Amino acid sequence: MEDRRRVQRLKIEFPAVIQVVETKKNLKAATVDISAIGICFTSLEKVDVGVNLNMQITLPNANQSNIRTRVMWVQPMQVHNEKQYRTGVKILEPMQEDEEKFVKYFAAQLLSQKK
Repeated sequence: MEDRRRVQRLKIEFPAVIQVVETKKNLKAATVDISAIGICFTSLEKVDVGVNLNMQITLPNANQSNIRTRVMWVQPMQVHNEKQYRTGVKILEPMQEDEEKFVKYFAAQLLSQKK
């Protein structure tokens, strides 16, 4: 399968709390991988394509980043006989301060891997 990604991703797991903007419903999730423009996460609940989400991600340095995103794709999957959803989101522009912290963290991690 051809990799259509435009930017490099880091496979890294962070706990996340996701709020569906329209309904204010909160979901627990975990990131699968991150990039400077998007995030892939898993959760037990499905979120529809096109929905805007507020993601609160706890970084390893204990900083929390609040990131505004939009769902671009959703894939159902089975993990240990439990239905889960892998979801890809795009970080929305313009970036807020927390989103810039997240991107800077990503860049620092990317640079440390290249050393």
